[in-house]
Amino acid sequence: ISVIKDAAVMDRLNALCERGLSPSALGTWLRCPLDFYFRYVLGIRDTDAVDGLLGSDVLGNAVHSVLQSLLTPTIGQSLTSEQVLRMVPEVHRLLTDELSNTFPRSVLEQGHFKLRREMASSALETYLKAEAERCNAGNTTVLALEMEVQARLQNGVLLKGRLDRIDD
Repeated sequence: ISVIKDAAVMDRLNALCERGLSPSALGTWLRCPLDFYFRYVLGIRDTDAVDGLLGSDVLGNAVHSVLQSLLTPTIGQSLTSEQVLRMVPEVHRLLTDELSNTFPRSVLEQGHFKLRREMASSALETYLKAEAERCNAGNTTVLALEMEVQARLQNGVLLKGRLDRIDD
């Protein structure tokens, strides 16, 4: 299916390029240009179903918050394996605390919520253990976390996004 790029579509595309394209928007365009058209040009979004479940967006934001909480005190320091391994026991509590900003703690201890929370906790712990191993192999210094960046291409298109972590 091809979309006719009339003046209104071109105006919207130009406005998007001026305001800035995120990695998510670019990824959507690369995977499915028609999805990009519906989502970003026409503004048609999937409605968030109120189904009482823990969505990937909420869980992903919580995971990012946990890593930011754990790693912020280390900014500018050389990470050690021991330092990273001391973070592992904190994961479950921090993730639960973060999710409790959105859902009651009692709900987080049941069914779907508990399963998703436990899976995310396990994934975070596995990541930190792998990070500790990586620290043994070489020096890593965290320079920044959750940093907003942008760059304008020569054709005027603005690219923008957030870097989870910058290391040296």
